[in-house]
Amino acid sequence: MDQSTAQISIGVIIGGFAGGGAQRDAVLLSNALARLGAKVTVVVLRSEGPLQTLLDENVTVIALAPRLRLSIQRLRRAFLHARLDVVLSSEASLNIACVLAVRSLARRHRPALILREVGVPSVGIKRDPYIQNRLAYRMARFYRQADHVITLTEGARRDLIDLFGVPETMISVLHTKPIITPDVAASLTAGAAIPRRDAGRIVTMGRLSAEKGHRDLIHAMALMPQDINWQLFIVGEGRERPHLERLAARLGLGDRITFAGYAHDPFAWFQRAELAVSSSLYEGFGNSLVEALACGTPVVATDCPYGPREILDNGRFGRLVPPREPRELAAAIAKELGRPVDRDALRERGLQHMTDRSAEEFLEIAQPIAESARRSSLMMA
Repeated sequence: MDQSTAQISIGVIIGGFAGGGAQRDAVLLSNALARLGAKVTVVVLRSEGPLQTLLDENVTVIALAPRLRLSIQRLRRAFLHARLDVVLSSEASLNIACVLAVRSLARRHRPALILREVGVPSVGIKRDPYIQNRLAYRMARFYRQADHVITLTEGARRDLIDLFGVPETMISVLHTKPIITPDVAASLTAGAAIPRRDAGRIVTMGRLSAEKGHRDLIHAMALMPQDINWQLFIVGEGRERPHLERLAARLGLGDRITFAGYAHDPFAWFQRAELAVSSSLYEGFGNSLVEALACGTPVVATDCPYGPREILDNGRFGRLVPPREPRELAAAIAKELGRPVDRDALRERGLQHMTDRSAEEFLEIAQPIAESARRSSLMMA
């Protein structure tokens, strides 16, 4: 353990423990940072939810007011109380709140602020499912008041530079995402030779929200060739579920599409699947694609901004199709079912996104920024 790592105190700010991909990997990153010796405090608006059970016992939790407008002053007090060196915020609305909270502190008490952009700014400004995020993207000029910005994709980095005027020198792409824990990697590797696949079993995983494109996927399944046996499992929860269930029934697919609800263990689903599908209209990254690949499961994904193309290396590790094209999506799914698969190559690609490796990459960015902030604080004391 590096001595400077042991001394760094990091606050990870998230909206809640409800189970979204951005929240899940923030929790897993927090655990990995704690394993590396950092003092980690998770500051959360909504403390109820399944992700809370994933937190390492060495990670401290501070719960704030559920309403964002009540949280800026409480964020400010939390930063002072926890004596943080670095604040890492995700989600657009929280990013703006953290900028306001940190900048309201006296220079000698101010932690370094790193914003993690987990969305697609150019799309989110009009189409993010949460109004507070749409409003926040209209204030993205405040990103320039942070000490640094991390994006998940090169596309999001370009968005912030080209559309929001964030200086290029302020932005880094976190190339390794905190998705696969050491325990999961060991389990997947040990179980790689065990045949568990169900022929024709297709899994799609994610929040049931309009931007995930589930309606297009259901329409695509209605166009599948009659001679192919398939069963689609839609794993996740969200406001779109009643509409999707009605659509599946109207298209006569009620007996072939299962709405499975929230998954505590996504890997168990992908290990049994013959194929994973992502039909998103846009993606901040696409964690479920990495989870599927790590299980050796082939992938069909829409070529949406910005994650799938980067994850699949321009189609080398999975089939890419245009968004909002159910007929092309159906054709791609039909071609993948029953096809020979190099599962080892897929698994190796997915296992690149290890939590501890991501934490090390983050610390390489954060430690110099924290040291600079400390020097500034000492000068102001």
